[in-house]
Amino acid sequence: RAHRPTEASQSRTMMKILVIQESYVQGGADRSLIDLIRNWPIISDYFVVAINGGHPHPEFLSEVPVLRSAYLSWRDRTRQARNQGSQGWFQPLVHFLRTFVELERLIRRERPGALILNNGGFPGGSSLYLALVSAVCLRVPHRIMIIRNYPGPTISRWRIVLASVTLVAFRPRIVSVSHSLTAFLVRQARLPSSQVRTIHDGVESPKTERQLRASPCLVSIIGTVEERKGHEILIRALAMLSQKHPTLSLLIIGHCDESERQRLVGLAKQLQVERQLRWCPHVSDIDAAFAQVDILAVPSIRQESF
Repeated sequence: RAHRPTEASQSRTMMKILVIQESYVQGGADRSLIDLIRNWPIISDYFVVAINGGHPHPEFLSEVPVLRSAYLSWRDRTRQARNQGSQGWFQPLVHFLRTFVELERLIRRERPGALILNNGGFPGGSSLYLALVSAVCLRVPHRIMIIRNYPGPTISRWRIVLASVTLVAFRPRIVSVSHSLTAFLVRQARLPSSQVRTIHDGVESPKTERQLRASPCLVSIIGTVEERKGHEILIRALAMLSQKHPTLSLLIIGHCDESERQRLVGLAKQLQVERQLRWCPHVSDIDAAFAQVDILAVPSIRQESF
């Protein structure tokens, strides 16, 4: 990821790259998009990032050199229809078609040389597939979908089948972030192996080397705070280890719903380690965060692409 632009890579003309971002929270897929843009090897290329306006607007876009950002509104309309209690198939179909038109206009206006569909867990949001169909109709030369995780437990089989059929029919190049995820996409989602390529998320070299401190010791977990990430396990481990290591503390970095935070804080109080718990909802400089941490913990219990 950190390679320098070569003369060959600079020889082609400048390219506009349009990114369709299904941004739910400031999580791994969002962070990886920042890294991708920051480390893009061809400095003459430039990015336009389109974000689903029905999701939280990520502050991190100020961190990357994008030409501009566009906020799509289709998810807001769908949510409004649900709140109004609309029933049947007609109203969702209207919203679906309006989304397609909105995306088609965006792609037609921007006329990108490449389209990147930045996905989290497979199959991802409907807007990604509508954008793919629009890009094929408008003959966008390069179309790439990045898939970063397995389907969640609430994803139905028919959604996976529908997504797979769409990907086979419109044939974007697919980037999977791990070999195990690639195996799932080929064996269970039935995507052609020639269409899927494994490219691991990169890790930049640290700016400074660190030596592990004997005391105090700071443990950290970085990522969206949700049950599958294992924060509860880590808090229970902190309580066990604190008996022998009273200077141990835990820093939780990542977006967290208030209800989940209250649950974890209540657990920490019950285990008498609430004073050793620190929270940071978002950091823009990961290197600076790592510079303060002695141990990085990854106690995920399921649904991780690694």
